[in-house]
Amino acid sequence: MWSHYSDLHRGISIDFNEEKMRQSSFFGRGGLVKYDDKFPVINPLDGDLFENNIHLIYTKAKDWNYEQEYRLAKFNFPNELSLSDRLVKLPTEFIDEVNLGLKIPSNHKDEIMEFCFANQIKTFQIKKTPFAFQLDRSLIQ
Repeated sequence: MWSHYSDLHRGISIDFNEEKMRQSSFFGRGGLVKYDDKFPVINPLDGDLFENNIHLIYTKAKDWNYEQEYRLAKFNFPNELSLSDRLVKLPTEFIDEVNLGLKIPSNHKDEIMEFCFANQIKTFQIKKTPFAFQLDRSLIQ
């Protein structure tokens, strides 16, 4: 998914501690994404409006099922969350590791490695596997 979400391998991926995320009070609900061929149809007069919205939020096109996505969401139903309420600032100790993209610019790499070193976060460099269509990673610190 590096090409989709990490600026064509120039970004990073952050692995968060799942247990800390689930146990925290930062999110109201979590769940696996359902992959479907059809866009969910929501009838506001049929059933529980909150559950209908959950169905909408946790459904994605079947083309993306390889992601095996798990989503965490924050709600203030039936009121809309303000912009400041939508932001979640996670504590540094929620980060288990950081993976540096294959083509990350050196100035970004240096800054991220400095942060990870200072916070004792495992840092990996993503590398292309020779003669294969796959990526490997090696521990930097």
